[in-house]
Amino acid sequence: MAYFEMDRFSYFGRIHKILFYLILLVFFLLSSLRWERGTDWMPYYEFYNSISSYSPKSWYFEFGYSYLNYLVKVLFNSYSVLLGILAFLVYSLVGTTIYKYGVYPILSLAIWFATSIADVFLTRNTIAISLAIFSVRYIIDRKFVPFLLVLAVAFLFHRSALIFFPAYFIYPLKISRSILVWGMGIVIVVGLCFSEFVVGHIGGLLGPTIDSKLQYYLQTGTEETFGSAYSAAVVLLKGAINRSLILIVLLFWMNNERKEDSILNGFINFYIFGLLLFFMTVPLSPALGRIASYYNIFQLFLFPYILLLGKDRRNQILLFILIGMYFLIRLEGVITNYKDLYVPYKSIFDIYKTVIIG
Repeated sequence: MAYFEMDRFSYFGRIHKILFYLILLVFFLLSSLRWERGTDWMPYYEFYNSISSYSPKSWYFEFGYSYLNYLVKVLFNSYSVLLGILAFLVYSLVGTTIYKYGVYPILSLAIWFATSIADVFLTRNTIAISLAIFSVRYIIDRKFVPFLLVLAVAFLFHRSALIFFPAYFIYPLKISRSILVWGMGIVIVVGLCFSEFVVGHIGGLLGPTIDSKLQYYLQTGTEETFGSAYSAAVVLLKGAINRSLILIVLLFWMNNERKEDSILNGFINFYIFGLLLFFMTVPLSPALGRIASYYNIFQLFLFPYILLLGKDRRNQILLFILIGMYFLIRLEGVITNYKDLYVPYKSIFDIYKTVIIG
């Protein structure tokens, strides 16, 4: 289906939007019906089961996420209902934004699946990032107060959402290609050399809770991979290759388009800032490097722009094949990273089946 989008939806006609949301529905079902799958399944499931009354002082997750758990426990007493609500939040927030601003929305969904299995195994961080993506409409329209309100809600689900606050000011920047390239090089070198000092002291400015979290990641360092199959060195190398690839294309072959398209320019600004965050944090702790995800997620919008380089059908097909091959490799890497937590997929129906047969 993503292939036919190259003609700007002409093959789809009116059903393009229906197909787009049908794919989202599949993602929603996979996420809400899963059971015992995902990187943080046990901590979240145990937290949900531990809730017996309204007692915020005993809740060790952020208030927004904890209170939603409490409400679902009181009203429905079903963890699957909670998963369904969380999945609905993620796919409605991200889906509507992709369809509104994506040049090839279905291709963006395919890229989302290849880079993170479309966040089927969502976490608190996923919800916060989804709200951050939704807030982009207010960044584009320069509506600071609505942007701030959405970001405040995201903060209630994961405190790392604060890292997206600079996005409002980063988006409109118009920086020449040469300054961007040299600036990135200098900042990356400085970041790799002095990132521990910067990250170690920035927490004090963001409050004791965030500071303690940062200090925890710094103490665990690169030895703790938090379930990932890749070491910090491998994560850094793979991340550098993956992130640099699209920047080479966008900055050197689509520089004129960047100057004329304010949305493309803004999303590139986000992506570059995410790249800098990545290089400053991953050498210290792979887990800490996740804060760059708030900006790296904009690859969902940026990669489809590459198809616009094709001036005729043949070139577009070639670019589409290359992008497809690249993301198939990315998908294999994503699955391998947490293979024992993703494969095989298990749903709530598998539990019922086991009980019946047993």
